[in-house]
Amino acid sequence: MAYSHGRLNRKQNKPMKQRVQFSLFVFLICVTQTYASAKDYDYDLIVYGATPSGIMAATAAKKEGVSVLIVEPGKYLGGMVAGGLGRTDVAGREFVGGLTKKYFDEVASYTKSEKQTPGRPWDLESHIAEKVFKDWIQKAETDVVFGRRLVRVVKDGNVIRELVFSNGKRYSAKIFIDASYEGDLMALAGVSYTCGRECTDEYNEPAAGVHFNNTVKYTKAEYTEPCICVDGKSNVHYLHNSNLDDVSPFDPDNKICHGIVQSNDVEEGSGDNLTQAYTYRVTATRRADIKVPWTKPEKYQVEKYQLLLKYIQARPGICFSKLVHIGRIPNGKFDINSNGPFSTDYVSGNFAYTEGNNSVREVIRKDHENYVKGFFWFLANDRNVPEKLRNEVRRWGLCKDEYIDNGHWPYQLYVREARRMKGSFVMTQKDITTDINKPDAIAMGSFSADSHPVRRLLTAQNHIREEGHLLLPVKPYQIPFRSIIPLEKECNNLLVPVCLSASHVACCSIRMEPVYMIMGHSAGVAAALAVKSKNHSLFSINYQELREILIAQGQVLYKN
Repeated sequence: MAYSHGRLNRKQNKPMKQRVQFSLFVFLICVTQTYASAKDYDYDLIVYGATPSGIMAATAAKKEGVSVLIVEPGKYLGGMVAGGLGRTDVAGREFVGGLTKKYFDEVASYTKSEKQTPGRPWDLESHIAEKVFKDWIQKAETDVVFGRRLVRVVKDGNVIRELVFSNGKRYSAKIFIDASYEGDLMALAGVSYTCGRECTDEYNEPAAGVHFNNTVKYTKAEYTEPCICVDGKSNVHYLHNSNLDDVSPFDPDNKICHGIVQSNDVEEGSGDNLTQAYTYRVTATRRADIKVPWTKPEKYQVEKYQLLLKYIQARPGICFSKLVHIGRIPNGKFDINSNGPFSTDYVSGNFAYTEGNNSVREVIRKDHENYVKGFFWFLANDRNVPEKLRNEVRRWGLCKDEYIDNGHWPYQLYVREARRMKGSFVMTQKDITTDINKPDAIAMGSFSADSHPVRRLLTAQNHIREEGHLLLPVKPYQIPFRSIIPLEKECNNLLVPVCLSASHVACCSIRMEPVYMIMGHSAGVAAALAVKSKNHSLFSINYQELREILIAQGQVLYKN
C-alpha cells in the first residue's frame, strides 16, 4: 500500500522552461531537483495524528469532497484500536453510530471465530483493526505521511496558516484537526490547555483533584480461583485496595520500595499536574500454535517488582487473573489490562510525558515497555514467585501473528490522558451526570468516569495508599460542538476531538476510543463545512446544517 507525500502546490513551484540549448537529459534533471526541493503542500484539511479519531475525521471530510492529508508523527495507523485495545470500551452500543459503527461492524465481518465472546461483536484483533483502517484510507484515496514530528505552527492572528515539521517540510491548509493523543498541534498553536487534575473548587466537582479510594478486598476464594471472561462480563473489573496494611513499603535493605512517594501534605480534593497511569495493552494467548513466550526486557529492573512480590506473598494462592484483567477477544486471544494496585499500570512513570519533547517521550515509552515486559517476565521466571503462579503465567504468551514487525509488542503506548483544551465550552462532572443535554451535540458518551491510579503514597504510619483511582457512574450525555473548538480569539480554524475541552473528571468518561472516533467523524464534517464557507471559520458554520448532515450519516446525537 503506497501513501502519497501530498499534493504539490504547483503555483509556487513552476517547472523550468525548456531551453533549446539544454539537452533533454539536463532538462529532466533540473525538473526533478526543483520538485524534490519543494516545501509547500496545500490541502483543504490537515489532520494531525493517524489515531482512530483522526482516520474518522479524514474519512468524513473526504466524503464531503475536500482534500485531506493525515500527518502521523509515528510509524503506524490506528492508535490504540490497532495497538492493543482489543476489548472495545462501549457502555451502550446504541449510542455509537455513523462511521464508527460502520468501522466496528466491518471489523466484526472480518472476524471468523467460534470463540468470540457472546454479546461483544466489536472486540477485535489488532491486525484486523489495522487492516480495516488501511482499507478505508486506500478506498478514500486519503494522503498520509508518517514520521513527521510537528515543530512549529505558523499563525496569522487567530488563523493557522501552515505547519512546519522536523524534516523542514511545510504543509498549509484552510482547516486543521489535532487528533493526536498528546495535543501537540493545539499547544503549538497557542491554544489554552491544562494538564493533570483540577481541584474540587475550580468547577465545583466533588470527584475532582486528589482522590483516595475505599479499600476493596477479595475473599480467599475470589483471589485464588482462576477467572477468565467467557460470557461478556469481566472477571472482577478492577481491584483497588488503597490502604495496603498487609504490604510493607520497605525492601530488604529497609529502603522505601520503588514507586512509593513519601508525602504527608497531600490534601484530598487538591489539584495538581499529575496524570493517571499509562501502560501497554498486551495481546496474549494460550494457543500453542501462535504463542510466543514472554520475553525479558532490554532493561530488566527486578527492584520495580518488590511491592508486587510482597503483595503476592501476602495472598497465598493468588492467581494470574487477579493480577491482570483478562478480556477475551476473538480467535483465542486476550486483551490484558491492569487489575489491582500492582499490575501492568506503571504508576507515576508518566509524569514528564505530556510536556516532554520527543526524546523525553521516547525514553518514557521505552521505560513503560520495559516495565510491562518485566512484569510478565518476573511473574513467569522469578524464583521468589510461587511455583504454581509461575507455571500459570508461563502458559500464556504473546501472539506471533500480531505486531509482527515490532517483536509482537503493541505499537501504541496507552496514553489515557494528556493535555486537555480550555476552549469554548469545558465539560465537567455535571455535564456527564446531571446537565446531560446540549443544544449543539455532535456525539454521545455513556462510559463510567474511570481514572486509573496516579500515585502510591507512604503515610506517616508507614502504610501505602493508592491515590487517583476514580470510578463514577454517569448518565448517557451529549457532547457539544463547542467542546472541540478553541476560544475564537485564540484560533478559528482548529478542531480538537481527542484532547477536547474537558475537566479531568469528565475526560475520564469521554476518553473511550469509540467516543473519540464519533467526535472525529463530526469534526471531519464540520471541517468540510468550514472549508466551503467564505471565511473558512469554524465559528461561522451553521450548526443546524451540521446536525442534519450528521444525522443523515447515522450519527447518534440524542437518546431515544
